[in-house]
Amino acid sequence: MRIGDARTAEDARGFTLLFVLLLVVLLGLLTSLAARSYTQASRRVKEEELLFRGMQYRDAIGRYHRFQGRLQYPTTLDALLKDPRSAATVRHLRTLYTDPMTDNAFVPIKTPEGWIVGVRSGSGASPLRQAEFPPGLETFAGRRAYREWEFVYRPPTPLTAPTAVPPGRRGLFR
Repeated sequence: MRIGDARTAEDARGFTLLFVLLLVVLLGLLTSLAARSYTQASRRVKEEELLFRGMQYRDAIGRYHRFQGRLQYPTTLDALLKDPRSAATVRHLRTLYTDPMTDNAFVPIKTPEGWIVGVRSGSGASPLRQAEFPPGLETFAGRRAYREWEFVYRPPTPLTAPTAVPPGRRGLFR
């Protein structure tokens, strides 16, 4: 064996080791990019679920409020599952959904009198979605935390009565 042959074999082993190290670094970078992409996609799905569940609560509170013309809000979220004001089983909500961002119960939004008018998330995380919300949720645009997304039922305002026409101005054309 000549000296030149041994040196070439050592150089090849060093180059192979360098190539393997670069390959490991490249695989680590690709894995971190994939994990970040998966995490972001998962948060987007949870945001959509938060919007769906929040609107379910808002609509259920609206149905409870309007039930049999009583115009009363619930005092507990359990009242949405079985309305205590009715002898029959009346369900305004199928189940008490959990907040998908925290996996805990939604935080009820109450009036000073104790009536529940809506729910919100308990998460302080920053939302990915900042625009293009469904109708009725346009106020969510630009919010800095999920806990600022409040799903509140607001009863429709009654139509205002037409103003009286002053005497002497009865018609469009005098």
